[in-house]
Amino acid sequence: MKPLNYDDKGCNFTSSDCVIWQGPDIECIKLCKGDSVSDVVFKLATELCSVLDTLNISTYDISCLNLEGCAPKDFHAFLQSLIDLICKLQDCCVNGVVNGSAQSQIIGDTVLPLAPIFEYVNPQGDTVFTMPADQYIVAIGNKVNQHDGEIDALQTASVQLDSRVDTLEVKVDAIPSQTETLVTSACLTTPPGIQVPIEDLVVLIDRAVCQYIGVLGSPTDLYAAIAQQCVNLGNTPTASNNGSNYNSYPGWSNSSTISGTLGNLWIAFCDSLAAIRNLQAQQPSGCAGIFLNLTATFTAPTNITFFLSGTIPSGFANTIPAGSLYTISDESGGSFTGYVDMVAFINNPSGFVINPIATVINTADNLHVRIDVGLTNSSTNATCNSVLLYDIINQANCPTMTYTPTTDSIVYSGVSLAGTATYEIEVYDNTGVTLLYSQVLGPIVGPAPIAGVFSSLPINQNYLIRVIVTIGVNPPVTCQFTPVSLIPTVLVPVPLGSASSFVWLANNAMSVTSGTASAFIGNVGTNLGPIFGINPPDVTGILYPVPGDPAVLTALTDLGNALAYTAGLAPVNPLPADDVSGTTITPGYWIAPVTNLINNGVLTLDALGDVNGVFVIYSPSTIDFGNLSSIVLAGGADWNNVFFVATTDMNWGDTISAHGTFLVQGNFVGVANSILQGRILVQGLIDTAGPDTYSNV
Repeated sequence: MKPLNYDDKGCNFTSSDCVIWQGPDIECIKLCKGDSVSDVVFKLATELCSVLDTLNISTYDISCLNLEGCAPKDFHAFLQSLIDLICKLQDCCVNGVVNGSAQSQIIGDTVLPLAPIFEYVNPQGDTVFTMPADQYIVAIGNKVNQHDGEIDALQTASVQLDSRVDTLEVKVDAIPSQTETLVTSACLTTPPGIQVPIEDLVVLIDRAVCQYIGVLGSPTDLYAAIAQQCVNLGNTPTASNNGSNYNSYPGWSNSSTISGTLGNLWIAFCDSLAAIRNLQAQQPSGCAGIFLNLTATFTAPTNITFFLSGTIPSGFANTIPAGSLYTISDESGGSFTGYVDMVAFINNPSGFVINPIATVINTADNLHVRIDVGLTNSSTNATCNSVLLYDIINQANCPTMTYTPTTDSIVYSGVSLAGTATYEIEVYDNTGVTLLYSQVLGPIVGPAPIAGVFSSLPINQNYLIRVIVTIGVNPPVTCQFTPVSLIPTVLVPVPLGSASSFVWLANNAMSVTSGTASAFIGNVGTNLGPIFGINPPDVTGILYPVPGDPAVLTALTDLGNALAYTAGLAPVNPLPADDVSGTTITPGYWIAPVTNLINNGVLTLDALGDVNGVFVIYSPSTIDFGNLSSIVLAGGADWNNVFFVATTDMNWGDTISAHGTFLVQGNFVGVANSILQGRILVQGLIDTAGPDTYSNV
């Protein structure tokens, strides 16, 4: 290799590449012993450039030094600035301890941005976002001092809360693990004295209260009944002892309570009974065989009819040949008299018709009838006297009403009387003894329409309806009963479609867990399966064990339609008891609001001779049948017309005997030894212990 300066005369004719570094390795510049002069020069030049870059003042951000526009031009000036700053600090540190005044001066020269919590508005209305460092430190200290007391208080409260939590945990641990509160009812449960969840007892109480209101009437009804007590009855002479008044009897009450008035009623009744027996004892021989009863009606414009019923023994005749004297009086003071032949008209269905003189009797008033009975037996010389009384509520004081029945309601309408009055419409049972429903209208200023409806009535029932009119403070006017019968309802069997061919049908699994096979007469099938414990020899019909069979899918669709059909039926009859064991029901749509439908007893379904009578027993929840429960058919009832519907699940106990189709929206679970003539069709699963017998023929 020829050196570049080969042709030049220099001080050394040796090539630079032939000269090598004989010194030690220098790691910081990566110089190694044996490097050529060219390598050494290159590495030194590289390090020199790096040093020059380091000394370039433009590569540094020195704005924080606050040199106020006197920034150094080169690195030398920069070092000088640093030296000047250090000199200022020479008196701020004595023996390693920072001088407070010097430090304060340096810190105070520093302006810091404020955290949002320290920002504030100055007197000039400007928001301040920065603060000298020393002031900022003081502000932070004040804030810390302020919160220090709050932290102490919180710590104290935390300790107290910890103590309370510990106490509560001890008390919670002492609470029994039972999550359901049980209570004992002395009379509302079946049987009495058992424990039930408190929410079940509330339901029983609600039903009992409703039953009591149905029997006793509403508070308004009770107050009205109390008000019927005779005015000033306590100061009225007794019937059996004219020397004393009723309030002299022990136990007489002057209170206006049910117990007080009921006690008074019995006192008055017993007194009247004693008086009657006294009269009977004073009657001549043979009079005790006479029994008489009087009712009367008023027919516009002037006819009054007496209806005499009872017994007049043979041999008796009218004491006065014309008959017994009757008196008809109004509330205005007018009266009309005449005679009625008691012997001739006793038990006469047409009655004894009187046409009183309208100018004497105010036929717009309520009328009072009195008959002074006189009967004589010539063979025994017995003369018997008695008084019959009856009040006629003049229907002229009653509105003309129209009652229109449907299958489960009665719509009423009419026109009120002139003036202001209150109208109470009452619905009684067909005997006129038990008040079932009532509605109060008014006060109404008439004449004006009267209208309303009694809805959701038990179907296929007969009722008596009347109106009670109250005008001002006058005594109420009780109008005559009008018989009203609901339009009979005719149920048809629930349409089952293709599901009727199945004795067992389920959407999910079905199983018989007993080792002894059950017997099935009819088709058996499930959609999703599996089927466990049922083999082809057990089924007299078709067994559908494969999921998704078209025949099963169609039957399940028909089952869904049948459930929807039963849910839409109306009206309904409530079952007569929570547990219908020992009960007989007739055809109709019955609702079972309780779970335990039959508890170890017998439910009789009596068709009353109607072979087409349909029974639908519908529950909006689960239906349970206790052990040894039975469903018995009577009066020509056909099991094909019997349907039990559970909108959730159905559970059978051990040894059930039943008839009918059981439609279940959820699951069916049975025990063993049951016999069914009918079908079990469910949208869930069927699980029984077996062995059982099921037949849909």
